[in-house]
Amino acid sequence: MNLKTTLIAVCSAFVISGCVKNINELQTTASKETISLAKERLKNIREIKITENGVIYFRVYIPNNQYWVRHKIEEYSTQIACGQLRWFVDHGMTVRVAFQGTKGITNDYNQERCQVIMPVNHPSDTKPS
Repeated sequence: MNLKTTLIAVCSAFVISGCVKNINELQTTASKETISLAKERLKNIREIKITENGVIYFRVYIPNNQYWVRHKIEEYSTQIACGQLRWFVDHGMTVRVAFQGTKGITNDYNQERCQVIMPVNHPSDTKPS
């Protein structure tokens, strides 16, 4: 590998890694009640952690000898955040979905982004069970 290729690889890795904000820096508008409800309703899902600032962090890993299929994990991310967790998103929470490992991605979803990706006319007022 020549110097130019090495430099490009290092710079690309730096740029990509720099794009993801620290989870505690994400701004949400979720109320304490909504955050408490999320903690209660999602507590048995091993892959989910809820932060004090209102971020639902969904994280899964894949072994080093396997890799993620990009278009599939993009689809799954959207289904998780803007589908299954939509009530929480519509009530001010942000969902970070991280598929970690080879070819993995991390995406953040808030109400604005979900409304663009999966529009709904009337957000549900029915609390998730």
